[in-house]
Amino acid sequence: MEKLYSVKTSLFFFIILLSSICIAQENYIVFKVDGTPILKHNDTLRSISKGSLLNNNSRVTLKNSDSFLMIDKAGSLYNVDKTGDYAYADLQKIPADVDDTSFTKKYFTYVWKQFTNNTNSRSKGGVVYRVDNNSLMFQPTDSVKIYFPEVRFVWKKGKEKDKTYYFILKDLKNNNITKIGTTDNNVTLFVDNNILKRDNSYEWTVSETKYPNLDEVPFYNFELINTEEFKKLQAEINNITTDLQKLGFTPEEIKVMLCEDYRICY
Repeated sequence: MEKLYSVKTSLFFFIILLSSICIAQENYIVFKVDGTPILKHNDTLRSISKGSLLNNNSRVTLKNSDSFLMIDKAGSLYNVDKTGDYAYADLQKIPADVDDTSFTKKYFTYVWKQFTNNTNSRSKGGVVYRVDNNSLMFQPTDSVKIYFPEVRFVWKKGKEKDKTYYFILKDLKNNNITKIGTTDNNVTLFVDNNILKRDNSYEWTVSETKYPNLDEVPFYNFELINTEEFKKLQAEINNITTDLQKLGFTPEEIKVMLCEDYRICY
């Protein structure tokens, strides 16, 4: 009996130790890429792209002018910009960027959660959704707050040049449906209190058929915020913008980042 207890105790501490090792093992997610650095994961080679996961099975090769930024779960940002081969252990030795404020932490922690959540659900933040068989929805991305005087909806067309696509917009306040058939890959609607109204939420999708089953078609959703709500967000936006500029991002890049990754488009 005493021997059995000893075995159980040893097993318990082994599990605790193993769990601690797994928790301590840090993964990274690629946030921005310049050039064409190559990622080798197990026996697979591919170019690194935004959202690529780097773990202990990863090896990265950088040539001249290649670089990328990566983030971790804690919201720290790392710049990998020197030519060479990097094993996962080498990536772990790279120090985090020194400009480590609460605003950038909050921003990059949010981005991390978005990317990691997307591995188990529909993709978000710059990664497209598949609609029907051939069309891909691009923008606006899912679950965004928009403060624009107009909204441009964009999707990828298939190989048939003259094929008609059906843009479908659902007003979530009154369930009204607006449908537009077009051979183009985009539709622009104005926030003029007709179809689009501020302080309202919508869903949109693109279909290859005129009368799809709307219960089976995946939608993006977005909210058109009013001036008062945007002003409430502005202080946080300004703080994040200031911190990201210190990290070397331009104002134009930051607006795109906030829209794609932080779900605030203005």
